[in-house]
Amino acid sequence: MNTQFKRICTASPQKTSPTVLTTPGNYAAGPGEQVVIGRASQSGSWQLTLPPNPVTGQVFTFKDGARTAASFNVQFIGQVDGVTNPVFSTNGFSRTLIYNGVEWNVTASA
Repeated sequence: MNTQFKRICTASPQKTSPTVLTTPGNYAAGPGEQVVIGRASQSGSWQLTLPPNPVTGQVFTFKDGARTAASFNVQFIGQVDGVTNPVFSTNGFSRTLIYNGVEWNVTASA
């Protein structure tokens, strides 16, 4: 393993088990949170605030487990690939992001 990558991964605590959202409404990911699955039945568009104070190399994944984003859009609060607060509207979408030291970059999507 690359020494710098290993240092980055151990520099901040990572929550390894996924957070499953079962209550509707906005959600703010916590520091070190890696995976959030939206399973709540939303009644309107909602916001997901990306983890605060990320370290370079930190990974974060979101999955629209309720498959309702087309009706109830999900807005990421943060900078992703040069877009401030992007909105996602595809049922069942997922995004894996990595923090590059300035903003989040999409590294995988479905």
